[in-house]
Amino acid sequence: MTSTSEAVDALFGAVVTAWGLSASATGLPLEYADVKADPAGESVDGNNRTLGYGRVTLNHTAGLQGTMGNVGNRQFSSNGIFTIQIFTPAGDGYTLGRAIGSDMITALRALRSPNGVSLNNISPPLESGITGAYSMILITADVSYRERA
Repeated sequence: MTSTSEAVDALFGAVVTAWGLSASATGLPLEYADVKADPAGESVDGNNRTLGYGRVTLNHTAGLQGTMGNVGNRQFSSNGIFTIQIFTPAGDGYTLGRAIGSDMITALRALRSPNGVSLNNISPPLESGITGAYSMILITADVSYRERA
């Protein structure tokens, strides 16, 4: 059993750790979905994004009540889509993005959450075209976890 906050912490924590260990991602910032960036390529926290960056997102898609009972004894399941977007300068044939993506997929496949967060259907690095000056690699996974309320 886990809460939404614990599920997000487990998923994002695994990616933050993997990003820090990835030789390909060295020096590139990893951001959450709600970080604002100015057009010059710097995020609000001052990270320089001109060489590339990553973004992680968890979008919930459904929630179901699995059991009846008193408050505190009911179980709910939550489902969503976990996304890692990898932005690297356009023009290298996705080489850097795929290398980082491979490291992220390895980390997601190895994730064993003590709180019961599970990932399924982890995608390969999906080449998603050019966004401004960046090529984007996208990695998605189905997420599920249960909580008690």
